[in-house]
This record gives sequence, C-alpha cells and structure tokens, in this order.
Amino acid sequence: MSESKTTSLIEAYINKGFGSMSKNDFEVWIFHEMLQMEPYKNLSDFGISVILRIPEAKVKRLRYEASLKYPESFEIRDILKKALINARYVKSCDSVKFAINDKFKRQFLYDKLAADGRFFDSSFNSSIISIKGPDLLFLIEQTFSTEEKEKIVNLIRDAVKEKDFLKEKSFADLVAEYCPNLVENLVTRVTEKPFENLTDLIINTIQNLF
Repeated sequence: MSESKTTSLIEAYINKGFGSMSKNDFEVWIFHEMLQMEPYKNLSDFGISVILRIPEAKVKRLRYEASLKYPESFEIRDILKKALINARYVKSCDSVKFAINDKFKRQFLYDKLAADGRFFDSSFNSSIISIKGPDLLFLIEQTFSTEEKEKIVNLIRDAVKEKDFLKEKSFADLVAEYCPNLVENLVTRVTEKPFENLTDLIINTIQNLF
C-alpha cells in the first residue's frame, strides 16, 4: 500500500472518531477499502484468504458485510459483464456456469429472477452460479432500454421473415423460437474476445446466427 493511501486511510479513520469503531466494523471498513485496490479487487475469496491468512469463510462474511455497509451503485449489466467473461456453457442441460464472489450481488440477481418465478442453482458452491439459458436471457433482457429491445426484436423479425411474428413476446421466448443456439454462441464469443457493451454483443451474435 502506498504512503499516500495509508495516510488517507488514517485520516478517514480519525474523522470517524478515533476508537469509536468496534473491531468488526473496523475490519469491514478496512476490507472494503482493500477491495478497491490491487491485487485484492480481482482476487477470489480463496486468494484473499491466503494473503490475509484468515479462513475463506471470514473473507466471504467480510465481503457481504462490506456490501451492506458500503453499497456500490451497480446494475444487472455490470454484474453480468464481469461474470460472463469466465462463463462456461453446459450443452447437456442448456445452462451457463459462472462465478460471483459477492453474496450481495448474487442475492440481487436471485431476487430479480424470483420476482418472475425463476431461479439459479448454487448448491454445489455458493459462489458458482448455474443458470438455465432462458433465465439468463431474462436477466439480460432487464438490461435493455425500450429502444434497444425494439432494435433486437426487429432484427429477429427481419431475419426470420415470418408473417405471424409476435413482437410482444419476451426476448427469451423469441430466442427460444428463432435463435435456440444464442446462449451457447454468446458464451463462446464472450470468453474468446473482450466486449464493452452487452447489448451490442447480443445484436452481433444474433446477426451471425442468420
């Protein structure tokens, strides 16, 4: 840690009232600050536990408490953009597996799914999510603006040239009917080449399917 960063942390601590924080609150605060810095912000819970020489379970707890006490401003697209980079498609069950270490963000996605009667599975490892293709598409659809969704729907409509095309269908239903291999191709493209905009990636992937 640089001297300037150390100084700013000490000043921030003093401003909170020297000695006013409990041991746990102090640890959560310091942990939150560490997660904003290299190498911690890109490490897994296990990697952090090795450096700090504490159990991985404690790292998970600190990460979750830090998310509650010092919440970030984030959206579904921000979470998916980072998670999909190391995703893996499982063809046998049309599902995608990826890791999200932050319990708060996992719960955020789960609540979005549950509101529509959907879910993901993380029973094998709490940090590893296994999500069905249509449910992943449901989350992706939540990131679209009205204009973006209209553009994607029109793209599919123009490609299939079907008279009875129903624009009011959900994105996931349209994909299931007209682009059944979208999720597999999407994950392949994401893991092979970095991307900036999730919507543009979806559009480009759809274009390559027709």
